Amino acid sequence: MPRSRAGCINCRRAKVKCHEERPYCTTCARRGHTCEGYTTKLRWRKTASPESIRCSSSTTFQANSKELPRSPKESHLLFTPLHRSPDAIPDGIVPPEDVTAVQAWFSRHPREMVVSSHFVDEMNANVLTVLQLHPDAIRDTIVAIGQLYLDRLGCGSFISALSRRQRTLARLRTMEDPLRNLELALCMFVQLAGLEIVDMKTSPGEVGLSGILSCAAILVDRFFLQDRHPSHIAKYFLRALARQDMIMSLTYQRRPWIRTSTWLDEECLSSPDRFMGWTTTLMPLLEELCELAEDTRLELLPEDDDEQEKDGVSTTFFRHEQAVNLQLRIENWQPVVTDNIPAASRPTLLAHATALQLASLLYLFRIIYPAGSLLGCDQQASEMGRTVLSTLGVVPEKLKTMLWPALVAACEMCQTEDRAVALNVFDGIYTSRATATALAVKAFCVERVWQARDTGQDWDWMKLIYRYPGECTPI
Repeated sequence: MPRSRAGCINCRRAKVKCHEERPYCTTCARRGHTCEGYTTKLRWRKTASPESIRCSSSTTFQANSKELPRSPKESHLLFTPLHRSPDAIPDGIVPPEDVTAVQAWFSRHPREMVVSSHFVDEMNANVLTVLQLHPDAIRDTIVAIGQLYLDRLGCGSFISALSRRQRTLARLRTMEDPLRNLELALCMFVQLAGLEIVDMKTSPGEVGLSGILSCAAILVDRFFLQDRHPSHIAKYFLRALARQDMIMSLTYQRRPWIRTSTWLDEECLSSPDRFMGWTTTLMPLLEELCELAEDTRLELLPEDDDEQEKDGVSTTFFRHEQAVNLQLRIENWQPVVTDNIPAASRPTLLAHATALQLASLLYLFRIIYPAGSLLGCDQQASEMGRTVLSTLGVVPEKLKTMLWPALVAACEMCQTEDRAVALNVFDGIYTSRATATALAVKAFCVERVWQARDTGQDWDWMKLIYRYPGECTPI
């Protein structure tokens, strides 16, 4: 059958003839797929300066330097030139009063969130697709994040950002059929998580990222229990939430709420992810690592243990055997290096994968040998931490999504010179990704872990994370 050029997304991807019914075609129904609908093809225009960013023929994005106060710490991060910018969004999607905030989002947020600038256009295109289909819902989240960026420069409205956030939460609560609009729901969850990450004014204990991930996980479980198949765009946003959930699971030593089986597919083997890079195939091993961490924290034995031995020796032996097996598999893991990445981005993705692999081995070591338990183990963990920091410290600005490995490694440092290296890594990450979470993680390491160690107290960060809930969110 001839390839459809004006058909729905699914039919064009499958190169089959689309019947082109609206809003959903019958060809997809006949083939047993969920129709992803129709989208307006986006036209892109090369830009040399942020002043020329335009939203539509009737709405122009303009950055007037006289109207935007500059902060010496962050002025270089806002309104820097984009690789590409959206040249045509349908009229009426962005009201005049929201133009500056939307511009702030497109100029800054994708570039700071993704592992490499190679993925900026991809993120913009997917968000714009959902924005065109559901303008009110997605615009609120974009404007809210944009207002937070502008608020740091003294020209935004924190109150407006909070109002938009509450409006988005209300939309999610009252959505008639979120399973039918999974792309919209997941995109809103991702944007809400972005709000939590960049919000500088909410105290660490009030960060609601765990609640967002929990609600998203419940929705995803319901979707797959009904034997539904997510669209390509839905999986795109699902991977973002899954990555955040994995980092939170490692940090709090719990099982992931979003299982890797819901999103890991053949596409992950052929294309790197904007947040995970080339580490998507490492995630199942990290899922096992989380399971081991939770069982160790709660002192649980496996359900299939016939003898159900309760003494500490047998439990320790079993944990050690589990850890050795997992250690070998993590050490032998290799990233799936793909050819569809520019040469300039390849070193960043390789360093990203190496840092996460080494940090995972250090984390595994600390599950079995907690901090402060044995001097020899502390020395070995410190050496492992230095190796992680040496990987991150080459160009920390390019490894801005490696906050969790930086935390795991920095907590092991006790010498002044080693701590200086760790602080440089934290500062480098914040330089290119000025998020509230970057500041909070650095403060947790310095004020909680290092101070506890220097004063002879229990400095095990895996315990301190529960003593000071919400203070450390390494995302």
